[in-house]
Amino acid sequence: MYEFTENLRAGIAYKAQSSQTVTGTQTISGVPVPGVNGEYDAVSTMTLPNTLTLSGFWRINDKFGLSGLIRHTQWDVFDDFIMVSDYMKTDIPEKWKNSWTFAAGLDYYLNENWTLRGGLAFDECPVRNSSYRTARIPDSDRYIVTLGFSYKYKNFGIDVGYSHIFMAKSDADNVDTRTGTAIHARYDGRGNMLGVQLQYDF
Repeated sequence: MYEFTENLRAGIAYKAQSSQTVTGTQTISGVPVPGVNGEYDAVSTMTLPNTLTLSGFWRINDKFGLSGLIRHTQWDVFDDFIMVSDYMKTDIPEKWKNSWTFAAGLDYYLNENWTLRGGLAFDECPVRNSSYRTARIPDSDRYIVTLGFSYKYKNFGIDVGYSHIFMAKSDADNVDTRTGTAIHARYDGRGNMLGVQLQYDF
Protein backbone atom coordinates (compact mmCIF):
# COMPACT_ATOMS: atom_id res chain seq x y z
CA MET A 1 0.00 0.00 0.00
CA TYR A 2 1.21 3.49 -0.80
CA GLU A 3 -0.09 6.65 0.86
CA PHE A 4 0.09 9.56 -1.55
CA THR A 5 -1.33 11.99 1.00
CA GLU A 6 -3.00 11.72 4.38
CA ASN A 7 -6.34 11.35 2.59
CA LEU A 8 -5.35 9.32 -0.47
CA ARG A 9 -3.90 5.81 -0.58
CA ALA A 10 -3.82 2.84 -2.95
CA GLY A 11 -2.75 -0.76 -2.65
CA ILE A 12 -2.09 -3.92 -4.62
CA ALA A 13 -2.40 -7.47 -3.32
CA TYR A 14 -1.55 -10.82 -4.88
CA LYS A 15 -2.54 -14.25 -3.60
CA ALA A 16 -0.82 -17.22 -5.22
CA GLN A 17 -2.75 -20.29 -6.27
CA SER A 18 -2.89 -23.22 -3.89
CA SER A 19 -4.07 -26.82 -3.83
CA GLN A 20 -6.47 -28.46 -1.41
CA THR A 21 -7.12 -32.15 -0.94
CA VAL A 22 -10.43 -33.29 0.53
CA THR A 23 -11.01 -36.82 1.78
CA GLY A 24 -14.33 -38.37 2.67
CA THR A 25 -16.80 -41.09 1.91
CA GLN A 26 -18.75 -41.77 -1.27
CA THR A 27 -22.12 -43.38 -0.57
CA ILE A 28 -23.94 -45.28 -3.31
CA SER A 29 -27.47 -46.54 -2.75
CA GLY A 30 -30.51 -47.58 -4.70
CA VAL A 31 -28.57 -49.31 -7.49
CA PRO A 32 -30.21 -52.65 -8.43
CA VAL A 33 -26.85 -54.33 -9.05
CA PRO A 34 -25.28 -56.62 -6.44
CA GLY A 35 -22.06 -55.36 -4.87
CA VAL A 36 -22.45 -51.71 -5.95
CA ASN A 37 -24.28 -50.11 -3.05
CA GLY A 38 -22.14 -49.16 -0.09
CA GLU A 39 -19.62 -46.67 1.27
CA TYR A 40 -16.22 -46.09 -0.34
CA ASP A 41 -13.22 -43.99 0.68
CA ALA A 42 -12.88 -41.02 -1.69
CA VAL A 43 -10.45 -38.18 -2.34
CA SER A 44 -10.53 -35.02 -4.45
CA THR A 45 -7.76 -32.47 -5.10
CA MET A 46 -8.50 -29.00 -6.43
CA THR A 47 -6.31 -26.09 -7.43
CA LEU A 48 -7.57 -22.75 -6.12
CA PRO A 49 -6.85 -19.69 -8.28
CA ASN A 50 -4.46 -16.82 -7.83
CA THR A 51 -5.96 -13.35 -7.43
CA LEU A 52 -4.71 -9.85 -8.14
CA THR A 53 -6.45 -6.99 -6.35
CA LEU A 54 -6.14 -3.22 -6.79
CA SER A 55 -7.81 -1.01 -4.19
CA GLY A 56 -7.88 2.61 -3.17
CA PHE A 57 -9.35 5.13 -0.74
CA TRP A 58 -9.83 8.88 -1.05
CA ARG A 59 -11.20 11.04 1.74
CA ILE A 60 -12.69 13.90 -0.22
CA ASN A 61 -13.42 16.26 2.68
CA ASP A 62 -14.59 16.27 6.30
CA LYS A 63 -17.84 14.52 5.36
CA PHE A 64 -17.20 12.05 2.52
CA GLY A 65 -14.77 9.32 1.57
CA LEU A 66 -14.67 7.07 -1.51
CA SER A 67 -13.22 3.56 -1.83
CA GLY A 68 -12.91 1.18 -4.75
CA LEU A 69 -11.66 -2.27 -5.65
CA ILE A 70 -10.87 -4.25 -8.80
CA ARG A 71 -9.97 -7.95 -8.57
CA HIS A 72 -8.97 -10.48 -11.22
CA THR A 73 -9.32 -14.17 -10.36
CA GLN A 74 -7.63 -16.80 -12.53
CA TRP A 75 -10.39 -19.40 -12.40
CA ASP A 76 -9.28 -21.12 -15.60
CA VAL A 77 -7.20 -23.44 -13.40
CA PHE A 78 -10.51 -25.14 -12.49
CA ASP A 79 -10.76 -27.24 -15.61
CA ASP A 80 -12.24 -30.44 -14.17
CA PHE A 81 -13.74 -31.69 -10.94
CA ILE A 82 -12.15 -35.07 -10.22
CA MET A 83 -13.05 -37.41 -7.40
CA VAL A 84 -11.48 -40.83 -7.00
CA SER A 85 -12.97 -43.48 -4.73
CA ASP A 86 -12.36 -47.17 -4.14
CA TYR A 87 -15.29 -47.83 -6.46
CA MET A 88 -14.99 -45.33 -9.32
CA LYS A 89 -13.43 -42.17 -10.73
CA THR A 90 -15.68 -39.16 -11.33
CA ASP A 91 -14.42 -36.58 -13.84
CA ILE A 92 -16.73 -33.63 -14.50
CA PRO A 93 -15.58 -30.96 -16.98
CA GLU A 94 -15.97 -27.45 -15.54
CA LYS A 95 -13.93 -25.27 -17.94
CA TRP A 96 -14.26 -22.19 -15.77
CA LYS A 97 -13.06 -18.84 -17.12
CA ASN A 98 -11.19 -16.01 -15.42
CA SER A 99 -13.45 -13.51 -13.70
CA TRP A 100 -13.54 -9.91 -12.47
CA THR A 101 -14.90 -8.23 -9.37
CA PHE A 102 -15.66 -4.50 -9.15
CA ALA A 103 -16.70 -2.66 -5.99
CA ALA A 104 -17.24 0.94 -4.89
CA GLY A 105 -18.07 2.36 -1.48
CA LEU A 106 -19.01 5.66 0.12
CA ASP A 107 -18.28 6.75 3.70
CA TYR A 108 -20.22 9.54 5.38
CA TYR A 109 -18.60 10.96 8.52
CA LEU A 110 -21.60 12.02 10.55
CA ASN A 111 -19.45 13.27 13.42
CA GLU A 112 -16.30 12.27 15.29
CA ASN A 113 -18.03 9.14 16.66
CA TRP A 114 -20.25 7.88 13.85
CA THR A 115 -19.41 6.85 10.26
CA LEU A 116 -22.12 5.59 7.89
CA ARG A 117 -21.20 3.38 4.92
CA GLY A 118 -22.73 2.02 1.75
CA GLY A 119 -21.43 0.18 -1.28
CA LEU A 120 -22.14 -1.67 -4.52
CA ALA A 121 -20.26 -4.57 -6.07
CA PHE A 122 -20.39 -6.83 -9.12
CA ASP A 123 -18.82 -10.29 -8.93
CA GLU A 124 -18.58 -12.03 -12.30
CA CYS A 125 -19.48 -15.71 -12.50
CA PRO A 126 -16.65 -17.96 -13.76
CA VAL A 127 -19.01 -20.59 -15.21
CA ARG A 128 -18.52 -20.41 -18.98
CA ASN A 129 -22.11 -21.08 -20.09
CA SER A 130 -25.20 -23.19 -19.36
CA SER A 131 -23.56 -26.30 -20.82
CA TYR A 132 -21.05 -26.30 -17.95
CA ARG A 133 -23.32 -25.13 -15.14
CA THR A 134 -24.12 -28.08 -12.89
CA ALA A 135 -26.46 -28.80 -10.00
CA ARG A 136 -23.34 -29.13 -7.82
CA ILE A 137 -22.23 -25.54 -8.54
CA PRO A 138 -25.18 -23.50 -9.87
CA ASP A 139 -23.17 -20.28 -9.87
CA SER A 140 -24.15 -16.99 -11.56
CA ASP A 141 -23.20 -13.30 -11.63
CA ARG A 142 -23.63 -11.64 -8.25
CA TYR A 143 -24.73 -8.06 -7.51
CA ILE A 144 -24.07 -6.99 -3.93
CA VAL A 145 -25.51 -4.06 -1.97
CA THR A 146 -23.97 -3.21 1.41
CA LEU A 147 -24.85 -0.91 4.31
CA GLY A 148 -23.02 -0.39 7.55
CA PHE A 149 -21.72 1.92 10.23
CA SER A 150 -18.83 2.42 12.63
CA TYR A 151 -19.04 3.87 16.12
CA LYS A 152 -16.00 4.94 18.13
CA TYR A 153 -15.89 6.27 21.67
CA LYS A 154 -12.56 6.71 23.43
CA ASN A 155 -10.79 3.32 23.22
CA PHE A 156 -13.86 1.38 22.11
CA GLY A 157 -15.05 0.79 18.56
CA ILE A 158 -17.71 -1.27 16.79
CA ASP A 159 -18.20 -1.95 13.08
CA VAL A 160 -21.43 -3.40 11.68
CA GLY A 161 -21.97 -4.34 8.05
CA TYR A 162 -24.87 -5.92 6.16
CA SER A 163 -24.79 -7.22 2.60
CA HIS A 164 -27.59 -8.47 0.35
CA ILE A 165 -26.53 -10.61 -2.60
CA PHE A 166 -28.67 -10.71 -5.73
CA MET A 167 -27.77 -13.69 -7.92
CA ALA A 168 -28.72 -13.45 -11.57
CA LYS A 169 -31.05 -16.15 -12.87
CA SER A 170 -29.02 -18.84 -14.58
CA ASP A 171 -29.70 -21.93 -16.67
CA ALA A 172 -28.13 -25.37 -16.63
CA ASP A 173 -28.46 -27.35 -19.83
CA ASN A 174 -26.09 -30.29 -19.92
CA VAL A 175 -25.81 -34.08 -20.00
CA ASP A 176 -23.78 -36.29 -17.68
CA THR A 177 -21.78 -38.26 -20.22
CA ARG A 178 -21.12 -41.02 -17.69
CA THR A 179 -24.75 -41.73 -16.76
CA GLY A 180 -26.60 -40.08 -19.65
CA THR A 181 -28.66 -38.02 -17.20
CA ALA A 182 -29.82 -34.71 -18.68
CA ILE A 183 -30.15 -31.58 -16.56
CA HIS A 184 -32.41 -28.74 -17.70
CA ALA A 185 -32.88 -26.30 -14.83
CA ARG A 186 -33.08 -22.63 -13.95
CA TYR A 187 -31.56 -21.31 -10.72
CA ASP A 188 -32.50 -18.17 -8.83
CA GLY A 189 -30.65 -17.34 -5.62
CA ARG A 190 -30.04 -14.62 -3.08
CA GLY A 191 -28.20 -14.30 0.18
CA ASN A 192 -27.67 -12.14 3.24
CA MET A 193 -24.53 -11.54 5.30
CA LEU A 194 -24.14 -9.70 8.59
CA GLY A 195 -20.79 -8.90 10.15
CA VAL A 196 -19.99 -7.35 13.53
CA GLN A 197 -16.53 -6.40 14.79
CA LEU A 198 -15.62 -5.09 18.24
CA GLN A 199 -12.37 -3.28 18.94
CA TYR A 200 -10.71 -2.00 22.08
CA ASP A 201 -7.41 -0.14 22.05
CA PHE A 202 -5.18 -0.71 25.11
